[in-house]
Amino acid sequence: QILMASLSAASSSWRPPPSPPSPLEVYSWLASGSSSASRLAVALFLVPEESWPPGARNHKELTNAISNLAKGTMPGESEPVSTDRRDPREYQDTIYQNPMRVYTDNEEVKIVLAKSSRFQLVEAGEPHDVLFTISNITNFLELPPERLVNSFPFEGGLVQKDLLPQTVRRACYSADRVAPTWWNPCFDLSTEAHFFLAEYRRREASGEPNTWIVKAAQGSHAINYTVTKDARVVIERMRARPRDADQVAQLYVERPFTLQDRKFDLRFYVLVRSFAPFEAFIHPHYYARLAADPWGKGDELDSRNKHFTTSLEKGAGDFPHMWPEQMAQAVVSDGLISLAEWEKAIAAAEQTLGQLFTSVAPLIGEWPRSRAYYGVDLMFESLEVDGRLSLTPKLLEVNFQADFDVARYGGTDGLEVTEEGDALMEKLINDFFETLFTDTVAKGMKAINPALFAT
Repeated sequence: QILMASLSAASSSWRPPPSPPSPLEVYSWLASGSSSASRLAVALFLVPEESWPPGARNHKELTNAISNLAKGTMPGESEPVSTDRRDPREYQDTIYQNPMRVYTDNEEVKIVLAKSSRFQLVEAGEPHDVLFTISNITNFLELPPERLVNSFPFEGGLVQKDLLPQTVRRACYSADRVAPTWWNPCFDLSTEAHFFLAEYRRREASGEPNTWIVKAAQGSHAINYTVTKDARVVIERMRARPRDADQVAQLYVERPFTLQDRKFDLRFYVLVRSFAPFEAFIHPHYYARLAADPWGKGDELDSRNKHFTTSLEKGAGDFPHMWPEQMAQAVVSDGLISLAEWEKAIAAAEQTLGQLFTSVAPLIGEWPRSRAYYGVDLMFESLEVDGRLSLTPKLLEVNFQADFDVARYGGTDGLEVTEEGDALMEKLINDFFETLFTDTVAKGMKAINPALFAT
């Protein structure tokens, strides 16, 4: 009843869900876990104080949470992680062997490095200079200090969907808490559902775009994703979720720029040799992932093949991708913007990557033995300004060690390995390993200059 009263206050047009929660269910759901006060505020912050249940006014932690909500304070914001983090033995100097011995459980990497003269594959248990694993490393302090690894401590703040919103707020918002243009509001529904509801109400009252995408915090391929204009749907998703399946709600890009009338996102690769001192590169090869069905007006929110570019519900022949040259041809063919405007938009996307990674660097700090590459997904919001389309990059997510499947398939619509795809995969892996695990940088890499983003 408390929860439904808060929802009714947000929108008189809402209909009650089929099975309204009981007061006991509300309390057990909202008050569970370490963030009980913040979560209980979801049910109370829209309700007049005189309507609160008995005892709520005497709950100091709860009243403080609602007071912080009124002030706009975000939960979970502790002091930034210290940047004075060093290897246990302060092992700074990297000695690059020739060849570098590599242990990996990545099958594509094994295929490519088996042909390399600069790297030597070894078996589990044998001495190695580089540990390149498909899983996040958690036992950093137990590894030999001279070994290079393909992971950074604290990178979860980048690659986990439920932590990325707080990372962006802490590192990328302006001093007066204004979000960068490339970021749409996003909330961890386990701890920030009340902020989501407040933002939903504000947008509803002002007539601003108010469509939201709900994503599983640890999911991929658009599994368990929902696009909705109804906050009631979001609340129902929260009630139905397993306790270990956290979710986020992010403002949806309602006006995406399309290629050949298909929604698409872009995958960029960012290679980080060091967060402190900062040294990172953008690989020149990026690609677009297109939705299987034409966008049209984009008003069918339940059409997964229209709204999602990586949905596993696509058929085997419905995985269209485009490489940079193909994208440029499609832009010219569509005639919506000029080629020069498209190149300007790509430059803006690369600026977004630069701002993101240089801003979060102090939160991760100095780990001289770590290296990593990340697959960063963006899309363009299309707005009309003075009769011309203006494209604004929008960050979607950051992925730990994105796979090479798309490269290996060569950008075809099918799922067969091609010679072109094998060659492209080999180039990517060789470029990544040369840049991350040798004393040279692969040709064509674009260095991210932190001086351009200093504040």
